[in-house]
Parts: sequence; C-alpha cells; structure tokens
Amino acid sequence: MKTKGTIRGLYVSTALLAIACITAAGAQGAKECQILDALPSSVYEFDMEYIPSSDVDGFGKTEMIEMSADWAFAYFRAGDAGDFDLNMRADSTVFFHSLGGLFPNQVAKVALDAGWALRLEDGYAVQVRAEPGIYSDFDHLSGDSLFYPFSFALIRAFDPSLSAMAGLEIRPEFNLPVMPLVGVVWAIDDDLTLDARCPCSKLNYCLAKDWNTYLALDWANTTYQVSGAVDRFTLNYLKAYWGVTYQLADQALVRAEVGAIFDRTAKYENSASDSKNEVDIERAYFVRLGMGAAF
Repeated sequence: MKTKGTIRGLYVSTALLAIACITAAGAQGAKECQILDALPSSVYEFDMEYIPSSDVDGFGKTEMIEMSADWAFAYFRAGDAGDFDLNMRADSTVFFHSLGGLFPNQVAKVALDAGWALRLEDGYAVQVRAEPGIYSDFDHLSGDSLFYPFSFALIRAFDPSLSAMAGLEIRPEFNLPVMPLVGVVWAIDDDLTLDARCPCSKLNYCLAKDWNTYLALDWANTTYQVSGAVDRFTLNYLKAYWGVTYQLADQALVRAEVGAIFDRTAKYENSASDSKNEVDIERAYFVRLGMGAAF
C-alpha cells in the first residue's frame, strides 16, 4: 500500500506540474513541440518479455510471456487541417498455467491507434486519439470483443525544449473507465530528456552516437472480453525498469531492458450477475528484448 501511495503521489505531482505549465505565461508562438514532433524511432517494432514464475494469491504459480508489435504506417501534416498519424498495435500476454481456469491461456489486443492534432497560437495544440480494436482472449470473438477507447488532451509547447499536456483517456467497458493523461517533456540538454507523463514516464540519456540508456516507469490497466464464467478480465500493474538501446542504422535498432513488475492484480467481472473478484500477483523481475526496423 505504501508503494501504491508513493506512485500515486508522483502522478498527482506530475499532473499539477503539467497543469501549472499549461496555464502559466510562456513563450509566444512556440512551434516545435517535444510531444507532437517526437516521431517513432522505427516504422516496425517488436518486443518480447519474460516474467518468471509468480505466486497468484494462493492459487499457485505461473510464468508469463508478453509480446507487442507496432507498425507506424502513416504520418502526415495537412497544414491548417492538423497533423495525422496512424498505427497498428498488437499486444499479447500468455499464461504458462491457467491455475484451474483462473487465467485464460492468453489475452491480447489488436487495435488501430489513430491521432489528430491541431496546432493553435502561442504554442497551444489540441490532440484527439482513438484506439478501437479487439480486446479479447480470442477464444470466441463477438461484437462484445470490440472496445473503443479514445482520448483528448491540451498540449502547450513553451519553447523547443519544454512541452506539457493535460487530458483524459475515456475507456468504455474498461474496469478503469477514465485514465489521466498528464505530464511534461523536457529536453534538458542535447543528451538528456525527461518525459514525465502518466501513464508512462522515461528519463533518457544519450551515452554515445548510437547508444541510449534510460530509466522508465509504466502503469498499465487493460480490460479484455473473455469466455467462460466471467466476461471481463483486467490486468493492472506497474513496471519500473532500466534499458539500453543501440541504433544499428537509420530506423533500425535493438534494445534490452530489465526491471520489476509490481502492484499486480487480475480482476474478474460478470456483467450478468454484477459480480466482481480480484486476485493479487506477487512482484517479479522481468527481462525484455526488442528490435525496430524500417524494412
């Protein structure tokens, strides 16, 4: 509980800082934005993560593998009509043991991530995003497996090195229907950048020409439509980790990360009976390997 309180305190402080930055007097007519102008490091990215055996609230132990793939297939500026980007995202969590049916064999999402940003005067911008897709165990797909989360945010670029944002992600059918999107991105110097945003934050340092290292903290809360006795399954957790990236070529990279996953819960809901249950999953360390390429 102390850890959760500390993390929540950090996110609240970040939110207050972001709101203060947006409302304060800043540079006039700032155009370059640390948030809007940060393009993907690669067109295609793939990551695989291994989480060792963890105790599940007295039910037993299970190992997990998490995989993710991103395809940033479109980005263009349409002048006064705004900036547009389109991405395909796929994530999957595989459970080695179902523990008597407590866990599905896997849960996954396959979604289109679309964004539109309109730049205004004095460095302001508004951004709208939507991530419709299938969030399911993929055993029995139906219309109930389609979820439609979307978000909106106000962004301000004070100068080319400092930007802030404040907004909300609206997530119908999710266990957590509203998630805050707040924080600041500050390019402290040419080598050091602080991205202090909820739900994902990172402190990145350029070690050498092709080498980067970073510390990161991520918060995830994702709901899936599943088959069986329950119809909603939610994974919630925090991850703190250290990573290293090596740039092989333009838009081609490899990375390795190690860290801890903690404050983990699995939540079960049955909308027909309005029943809800939750189990805790113990803290564990993990290793993640990834690559990116332009192909």
